[in-house]
Amino acid sequence: MHTKSLAGVFVYYSPWVMLGRSIAKTLMALPRITSLLAQCIGDTPPFPPTDLFNEGWLLRLVLDWYSRNRETLASSPLSFLQSASWFSEALLPSAFLARYRTDSLAESCTHADGLIGHFTVGDYGKAGCKLNKDASQFIVTEAKYLQSPFSWRQKRSVL
Repeated sequence: MHTKSLAGVFVYYSPWVMLGRSIAKTLMALPRITSLLAQCIGDTPPFPPTDLFNEGWLLRLVLDWYSRNRETLASSPLSFLQSASWFSEALLPSAFLARYRTDSLAESCTHADGLIGHFTVGDYGKAGCKLNKDASQFIVTEAKYLQSPFSWRQKRSVL
């Protein structure tokens, strides 16, 4: 319970009122964030346009579009089945955990640029992904520009 003196009168604020004010301040910041992002297109951007126009954000825009236009392109490889969702920057658990300390073939969790399908997110520090038991769709996407090579650390990928 928070108090504030207003001309000698104490006003009590419940935690719910304080939470509501915090949310309102956040929502008031959204137009300013939008304005900053829009300035990236101009002649004098306040930060590098690549912060907005990068592979990850472009993938998010594509996944968002497909999720809102499910019926339009039902035959597309990125089409969403009924009740499917998307998530970006998910952590996928590996089936190739270390069998011994210096196992060169081992890997920990994998960072997926984008997911489409029936899954839940929340483990592994809130970005971990777990496939639903009744899942009928699970697509993992990689955000790459057409001419962009894989990282030199990419060693065992299958394309």
